[in-house]
Amino acid sequence: MRFLLRNEGSFKLLRVAAPGALQQAPSFAKTISTGSRNEANKNSNNNVNVKEEDILVSIKNGVRTIRLNRPEKRNALTFGMLQTLVTSLNEGSEDEGTRVIVLTGTGDYFTGGMDLGGRKKSEGSQDENNQNKTETSATSAKDINNNVQPVQKVPEEVRKAKAAKFVHSFIDCKKPLIALVNGPAVGLGVTMLGLFDTVYASDKAMFITSFIRWGLPPELCSTYTFPRIMGYARANKILLEDKKITAKEALDAGLVSRIFPHETFPQETSKIVESYGMLPLKSLMYTKALVRGSQVELLKSVSDKEQSFFNPEVAREIKRKFMERQLKA
Repeated sequence: MRFLLRNEGSFKLLRVAAPGALQQAPSFAKTISTGSRNEANKNSNNNVNVKEEDILVSIKNGVRTIRLNRPEKRNALTFGMLQTLVTSLNEGSEDEGTRVIVLTGTGDYFTGGMDLGGRKKSEGSQDENNQNKTETSATSAKDINNNVQPVQKVPEEVRKAKAAKFVHSFIDCKKPLIALVNGPAVGLGVTMLGLFDTVYASDKAMFITSFIRWGLPPELCSTYTFPRIMGYARANKILLEDKKITAKEALDAGLVSRIFPHETFPQETSKIVESYGMLPLKSLMYTKALVRGSQVELLKSVSDKEQSFFNPEVAREIKRKFMERQLKA
């Protein structure tokens, strides 16, 4: 696995042999760019697109920060980015130089959820695309469908295994997980919060799942964590009624630990997170194990149950329609 290590503005390419090897690196701040070409090449047959800078991982003074870095796409997550998150969480869980793990987003959004966008079969220059758009203004639905890549079918067992791997990376993480919700959170960006140990939010954040309207079941153990955290009525408002809630409502419900003014959110949360990095590692790990440990197998069982209600045909149809709308736009 390759990382970009930042030291006083210069970058060096390192090769890390195994999780935990980062603790042998120098003690200065490290910035790691993951989700890189390795992931893209590995998943090229699955139409997975991952850029070098889609996810940024930095380690400083015991704090491992994972930053979703696609502001132009509202930090929407590709399948390759999910795999990168799994790698980053697993490494942070085992790395003795990491005391806490932070997840946040760049720009206005925490995350817009899964990226449902697709690519056209052929992509020309900007001038060619503009010309084609003019020439095909009366394109029929049939022609549009011919320009949309088919949504690839993934064997059900493979899909379930990948979903389990993603959820388990949160459930099995030995270090405290902190979410810094810098803006709106959508879909799995909301449901994952029940698996975090602390959630801080900007007062401009809002939360909506949208699963019901798409005909999909909730995920990431939210059918257990949300009622447990906020009670059935509030949980159903989010999961069953598909209602958007504000940062203040999320705080009142217990989903969010604390909210901060948007203008000072980075500075104030940075101070708090840095204080976590100064705490004894074993105390942090033991406390999390005592609080969360008894739930590990239960949460995995809940996730499996949620996935059993997932209909891949519905998901493929949703993605196909979304891609079709993008092409018409």
